[in-house]
Amino acid sequence: MRRTMRMAVFLASIAALLALPAGAVAAEVPAASTFTNSQNMHPMGFSPRANTTSPFTANSDLAFRDRLAFQGNYDGFRIIDIHEPDNPVQLLDYRECAGNQGDVIVWGNILVRSWNSPAPAGATCDGKPVLPGVFPGGWEGLHVFDVSNLSDPDLVASVETECGSHTATAVPDPANNRLLVYNTPSSGACPAARAPASTSSRSRSTTRRTPATCGSSREAGRATTPE
Repeated sequence: MRRTMRMAVFLASIAALLALPAGAVAAEVPAASTFTNSQNMHPMGFSPRANTTSPFTANSDLAFRDRLAFQGNYDGFRIIDIHEPDNPVQLLDYRECAGNQGDVIVWGNILVRSWNSPAPAGATCDGKPVLPGVFPGGWEGLHVFDVSNLSDPDLVASVETECGSHTATAVPDPANNRLLVYNTPSSGACPAARAPASTSSRSRSTTRRTPATCGSSREAGRATTPE
């Protein structure tokens, strides 16, 4: 008798769920109502950031750490709390390192951001001058931030790379307490992916490496630490 009653309750619960409108199971996100998505996925939340044309900016890509999303853009990057997916909350819109591309990778308290073209005269990052660099055209490459304080990221190193950084890939190496960063240049003149720097999560230092070459250059990256 008890088994029969439990089964009846179970079937009634299933019927009730099937009778609910679709919105009760997965509420529609108005801002995403025009998005095209596959049948097995649906938008759960939306955090807007407008693109502008003058000065030009673009929202480039995303990196994730725990329940945080880091959105790279041409102005810098955003940090967004996504622990409630239907209600993402922007914690910071960091605009103090405006160099185009802005792809980001995150590991622990380290954030690495790509800079895609020669920095113009007077450019700054985190309030510090972007130095001229050794390669023709001006400095371009990767900036390394300490994001342990989410409200105030700290630039801890700059890694100049020939032809800059279009995208980068992180390869954690916990056995040696470091993060290896493989960089893809922004120009066809430097087609090879390369590893410009290793970054220690404890000392926050960036050290030079000499991996795959690009053209005739044997030095893939030069690291400097802001004073």
